[in-house]
Amino acid sequence: MLKILALLFVASVAASTLHAEPLPAEKSAETVALQDRIDGRSAEIENMTAYAARLERILVRNGLAAEPWVRQLSFEQRMARVLPPMHAENIRFQDAIKDLADASGVGISVDWKRLRDAGISSRRPLTLDSMKATAPEMLKGILGAAAGGGSVPLDFFIENDTLKVTTAEIVAAHVLTRTYDVAPLLPPDRSLADAQDMIARLISENVATDTWLDAGGSIGKMQFSGTKLTITQSAANLAAIETFLDDIDAKKQNTRRRAILDRQGGEIALLAIQSEKLAARCRAAGIHVPPRVDLAMDQQLPDLEFISVPLATCLARIEQASGQVIAVKWDVLETAGIERDAPITLSIHRETLAGALRAVIAAGSTGNSRVRYQLEDNTIAISTEEDFDRATVCTRVYDLRDVRIPHGMTRQDAVDAIEQAIETRIDPDSWRDNGGTIGNLRELQGQLIVTQTKRAHARIKARLDILRRENGG
Repeated sequence: MLKILALLFVASVAASTLHAEPLPAEKSAETVALQDRIDGRSAEIENMTAYAARLERILVRNGLAAEPWVRQLSFEQRMARVLPPMHAENIRFQDAIKDLADASGVGISVDWKRLRDAGISSRRPLTLDSMKATAPEMLKGILGAAAGGGSVPLDFFIENDTLKVTTAEIVAAHVLTRTYDVAPLLPPDRSLADAQDMIARLISENVATDTWLDAGGSIGKMQFSGTKLTITQSAANLAAIETFLDDIDAKKQNTRRRAILDRQGGEIALLAIQSEKLAARCRAAGIHVPPRVDLAMDQQLPDLEFISVPLATCLARIEQASGQVIAVKWDVLETAGIERDAPITLSIHRETLAGALRAVIAAGSTGNSRVRYQLEDNTIAISTEEDFDRATVCTRVYDLRDVRIPHGMTRQDAVDAIEQAIETRIDPDSWRDNGGTIGNLRELQGQLIVTQTKRAHARIKARLDILRRENGG
């Protein structure tokens, strides 16, 4: 039955709506358009932030002073910024904290006395090899390395726009309790107990998953009293929960999205001014200003000829010709059977940077692992698809209330069809329901709440867009 429904999901044309009181098609279209703009601006902000950071590094390397421009952003913006990876061997604990504070512009305060009493020195040497992440995510990695699997785990809480580091025991005692009215989120077609359980599962499966007491964590707790939900969590996790609740509240979605776009517009304007100031300082000092990597991808390269040239040399020549930084994760590629000295024979004529990279990567790829590039920290990172996916998991909400389904199907049949089609057609082995470790999918009142990789999200959105067009929505 589910296979039939999955096919209907793809090929359906028109009849009843998914929800008893459907959102007008133009409202749903507005939701999709607003989210597309947010996603586009998020990518632009990430590229602009990384470009400004690269220009700043160029100035510092040439003996010129940097500018603390990032501190002009709000605390929330600094906390949400994705930072470049941290790679270091034998860096002192206190220096790793300082480097993170400098890179993020987020204040970090450490209770060194309490840590010393717990046997953790500020001079403890650490080895860090992080993926790009936000300041809170990187701080968790640093604290995990500093604790070193010992008996005294470390953690942090947020107070007065500062990340305060101490022992996990102290953080557990520094939790907050807040109550939320979730009446608008409770599905009307379920009993109160079932609806409460659904909301609790949505929160625990998508926000701070390892902190809930029911999942073996140490701080998170939820308790219902009718439509009121009382949550005990850290301040940072409560903020994430509040954002998540807003995201799944259909009545707040577009208002929230417009507020996000307004904030993003201000951030983009600030980044543009700062980047131009940094570029002007470089030009005044006679320093070459490289183009932003996302803009450089469509620039045509000079012709390149490779005859039995090692893969690493080919990429180095593309790097030199383009003026961009190419970071290859050779340890990952070599594990996948792709050697840096693999001979490449290839002619590249009147090709863009993006096209040249695709051609060389295709020529050097062997085995079953798919190799690709993506833009990170204003550099071009090259690795396997699986490696990139591990670092790009996020939760998104898809509004399905305007999607029409074949006549005669129940609402639950339609939900099952959509979920089954997604889980069987898009990275099936990654879904938790299928035994995977990444994907999670739940429906709430005509909205699909999905945790997946960014690549999978793009495919999910494309699939739903096709369905919406077929139904005239």
